[in-house]
Amino acid sequence: PVTAGIRPTSGGPQSLLNRAVLAVLPAWIGSLLLGQNMLPLMALTWGAFQLARQQRSWLAGGLLALAAVIRVLPAVFLWPLIWTRNYRVMLAFGSTALLLVGGLGSLYFGPRTNLEFHRKWLKFAVQGPENRTPDPGDPNTLRGSLRYHNQSIEAVLARLLMDVPIHNRPQAPRVNLLSVPAATWRGARSVVLALCLGLGLLALYRSVTQRQDPDKAPASSRANSGG
Repeated sequence: PVTAGIRPTSGGPQSLLNRAVLAVLPAWIGSLLLGQNMLPLMALTWGAFQLARQQRSWLAGGLLALAAVIRVLPAVFLWPLIWTRNYRVMLAFGSTALLLVGGLGSLYFGPRTNLEFHRKWLKFAVQGPENRTPDPGDPNTLRGSLRYHNQSIEAVLARLLMDVPIHNRPQAPRVNLLSVPAATWRGARSVVLALCLGLGLLALYRSVTQRQDPDKAPASSRANSGG
């Protein structure tokens, strides 16, 4: 869908985007084969914002909630819609999330089991595994957001900055360029993640607030739409 309508011989940003997508396509396919869910989540989030731009607020909120139920991170991208006071999207998001997490989960597992599951998940996300001392050399003792053997940006930074194995086995090879303490890595990770998240939210905010008024569209866009 990203490259739809892009001519291979065209120049400018569209041609650059086309080549970039083709360059990372093998990595995307590999990610899907490994069972990673970020690409489907990106597609759901992108679709939600396209629907929001078309004023289809209920579908946009429901689609974003579906992504957030699969993995909580897409909930962050609700911020531009909150900033623009799109109450329909917020209501649709909350209703869909409540239905999927509370309603369907309780119907399948039972209310008590469903509540206990989410309580344990929240505790693990905040505190990490019980009765285990956090050890930077053992990813299984760290919180999910602190592990470094996956494909996330923070994991890549950990492998490059700290003297840790590339897998969760001590005998695995190392690829680090530096050997900084874990605290330094956490600081660098926070800066990089904040920068990426800020740029992403800014781009989404501009996308949502962009006017569709033909009189305010660029001259090239008006010429193309008018034939």
